[in-house]
Amino acid sequence: MGSSESRTSAARSWLLAAAVDAEALSAAARAGADCLIVDLEDGVPFVHKSPARQIARKWLRDNPSWVRISDVRSSQHVLDVAALRDEPGVLGVMLAKAESADDVHTAASELPGLPIVPMIESALALTRAVEIAAVAPAVRLAFGVGDFRHDTGVANTPAALTHARSQLVVASRAAGLPGPIDGPSAQEDSVSPDTRYAAELGMTGRLAVRAADAAVINAALSPSAADIASATAMIERLGQNGERVASGADVPRLAAAKAVLHRARQFGIPCGS
Repeated sequence: MGSSESRTSAARSWLLAAAVDAEALSAAARAGADCLIVDLEDGVPFVHKSPARQIARKWLRDNPSWVRISDVRSSQHVLDVAALRDEPGVLGVMLAKAESADDVHTAASELPGLPIVPMIESALALTRAVEIAAVAPAVRLAFGVGDFRHDTGVANTPAALTHARSQLVVASRAAGLPGPIDGPSAQEDSVSPDTRYAAELGMTGRLAVRAADAAVINAALSPSAADIASATAMIERLGQNGERVASGADVPRLAAAKAVLHRARQFGIPCGS
């Protein structure tokens, strides 16, 4: 998908793989996810945190990956940062339970030069999503559905979580970021419909906790053949450079059609010239 920056901005599937052993990480790496996230946070029991950091360091030396680290208020955060500092295999960090712009600034100062995906996992964080997204190292927002539900008491239904998801879409757009990354599906058979619903709201990525989910998410978040055909027809009608644009309403239509074809090409989907 091109450069590391473009891969991050376009990435559909973000597969969380707990740093419990090299075999598990190797299996996750073969799943075909756009981004593999070595998990040092909730996927690792407290008693296994120390060996997990060593496993992660060893893995990263030969397998550049993203890493999810504990939140800045956690006693584990300092240890996560110490393990990753100066480790060249870290492509970026997913910051758990980010609740303010200061949290992102803190992580950025501890791990300078790395892109950060702050996870929005509480009511407080959601109210500050625009400020969090606006911090320069932030490249996407991610929705920590489970912790958000525990914090707010919201049910695990599409209707109950629509407002929060939409808020993240708006905050991302306001900050000039790509669409946010949705939380994972609890059940394997709900991944496809959940992802299609997230896409309807404007989310462009999803977390995955099972290797098999990556391909399903990638398919659901890629332009379909019908999308590509419609976009191609729109561009042909209006002209590649807008030479047949008849009104102001045609301008966003042309931009949207070009965006569909650009996204298809990012994923290697044939879409003509």
